[in-house]
Amino acid sequence: MPPTPAPPTHLRADAGLTATQIIVRLRALVDSGDYGDLRATVGHWIVHPDLTDIISARAEPTVDLRNPDDDRMARAEEALTAFRNELEGSQPGLSLTTGRKARTAYVPFDEDRRALPHRHDLRTRRVRRHQPQPASTPPSYAWQTSTNPSRPEHRHFPSAVLRKAPMLPETPVTPGSLDSDPARLLARLISIDSVNPDLVPGGAGESVIADFCGAWLAARGFEIHRLEKRPGRPSLVAIARGTGGGQSLMLNGHLDTVSLTDYDGDPLDPQIRDGRMYGRGTFDMKAGIAAMMVAAARTTAHGPLRGDVILACVADEEYSSSGTEEVLEAFTADAAIVTEPSHLDVTLAHKGFAWFDVDIEGRAAHGSRPDLGVDAIAKTGHLLLALENLGARLAQGPAHPLLGTGTVHASVIHGGEEPSTYPAHCRTTLERRTVPGEDADSVERELAAMLDHLTATVPDFRYRLTRGLHREPFEADPDAAIVRTLTRHAEQALGHPPVVRAEPYWTDCALLDRAGIPCLLFGVDGEGAHAATEYVDLASLDRLTDILTATIADFCS
Repeated sequence: MPPTPAPPTHLRADAGLTATQIIVRLRALVDSGDYGDLRATVGHWIVHPDLTDIISARAEPTVDLRNPDDDRMARAEEALTAFRNELEGSQPGLSLTTGRKARTAYVPFDEDRRALPHRHDLRTRRVRRHQPQPASTPPSYAWQTSTNPSRPEHRHFPSAVLRKAPMLPETPVTPGSLDSDPARLLARLISIDSVNPDLVPGGAGESVIADFCGAWLAARGFEIHRLEKRPGRPSLVAIARGTGGGQSLMLNGHLDTVSLTDYDGDPLDPQIRDGRMYGRGTFDMKAGIAAMMVAAARTTAHGPLRGDVILACVADEEYSSSGTEEVLEAFTADAAIVTEPSHLDVTLAHKGFAWFDVDIEGRAAHGSRPDLGVDAIAKTGHLLLALENLGARLAQGPAHPLLGTGTVHASVIHGGEEPSTYPAHCRTTLERRTVPGEDADSVERELAAMLDHLTATVPDFRYRLTRGLHREPFEADPDAAIVRTLTRHAEQALGHPPVVRAEPYWTDCALLDRAGIPCLLFGVDGEGAHAATEYVDLASLDRLTDILTATIADFCS
């Protein structure tokens, strides 16, 4: 591996203060002065109940003042600024910010549902003010806040938005206490909104879920790196350093999901029925994230392996895979496993894709003057017929042994302005799915030849071809060490050799392969990726975790 870049300051694991220690100091400050009816909380992480003594990365103390006068407000703010300066001076690399936040009300945690209140349904929940606790008792929980302009007497600072999370006792961490159940971890991941904002404007993105994963892994001794070239779209790399002399293994999974809008039920409330867990992202692919996190923690709980164990929890796979691209700019490994869902089959190949826009140029004219107008939409009809014929030829051409042949289809058409005008322009966006041996260059030549033929044979046919996003197909070496290692452990766990298959869709395997990292895809069983109902088979989640655990231990030892 190349030299590892230093972790960002806000994720320094050696900052030296736990969340509990910060709150104790803040409580002492609160109790030492007359600032009014005041209470202090701390939190940032959405943490699992079994986490202990977690190093506070980006801890954000929160102080609530109820009915203070201006003088008390000013003195409290001055005291908090001094508190911040003292902490930063005594703890190199620790960064705290202070600032007033708007009036707030508190949204209570629903103990019965064991799930966090979700952003999209806050308005429908009963909202009450949290009662201040006695000054002698540190608060047990941090609370998520939401704006409530009807309560002008409530002032709140520093700025922080917190979800309820158990405060962490300062007790020694033991491997046994941290060997978490993957289903329990998955439920926490499902409850976190991580919709890709490139797919859904205003989507939550990956910040909160990356924070959670970073806290979970830091508590288990992993070195944490947060990569955020695109603000608000972080990817997380967690490393358990080896002792040396062994092979490094990267496990890759994406944190983002598709839209919640059309999901049947509450997409962020994980429900278990008949051995299945339902919720957005259960299948695609937070189950894979949970399995690889727990497997990596198990294999390193009693000490380092010889090789590095690397977890890449990446952003933006559902749109353009900028997360894995950013990870590969700084990190590499001897092999990788992508834990996308595969029904516990070993996936060694998948298709690529290339998007193109074809603009057909006509000539605008009044609808009564066909002698002057050229109908761009009608000319596009020739393009659509040619695409259909191309698809038929591809289907009859040479086939890949696992993937079959490439395909092509028209995805989107835009053209015309009004009923009484000949359209001067019509754009068709098309997608060409590719197999090994095909790439964007060969597809562009193929399409240009088709369009040139139309130009020569269809009167007044004029076009412009523009290449868009494109991704390579993927094909693994079946004899690669990581393929043989995982296949062996899968056979032992399943009781039979795993099915070897290929996928018609694209994954980040192709980026890892292009970077020179041998890899394969292996994940859970279930259904409903991008659908109105989505679930994971929980027995397959346990099996996946066991297989990954054995594979990591074998490959990195």
